[in-house]
Amino acid sequence: MCFHQRPDVVGRYPCAVRLKVNPTMDILSQLNKICDQDAYLELKPKSKIPVASDWPNQGKYLDEVISANGNLGLILGSTSGILDIDLDCMEAKALADVILPVPHAVFDRGSTDSGHYLYQASSF
Repeated sequence: MCFHQRPDVVGRYPCAVRLKVNPTMDILSQLNKICDQDAYLELKPKSKIPVASDWPNQGKYLDEVISANGNLGLILGSTSGILDIDLDCMEAKALADVILPVPHAVFDRGSTDSGHYLYQASSF
């Protein structure tokens, strides 16, 4: 998911992805190995909306933003060093498994027709 507000972070837009409510420790462990530690966002409870209005410049450490009620987001691109491949259907997931390299981290919304593959960028 991208929040389109300012043309300066990733390509034309700063982007962030909502990881999910209470992401598993496995996902968080994978992310902490590959991304800058101050690239996490606190999102409003049951929402994809960042709490901070200037969120592209408000990345925080994981332990600062994780809460039982809110969602967790990650700033993509040069801030975190992470790229997100958003797979919105079963066909995209099947094709991704054939043509993409093994992702550094994977998460989904709990359905078979969605998913996100996260990769560590080599450069921006």
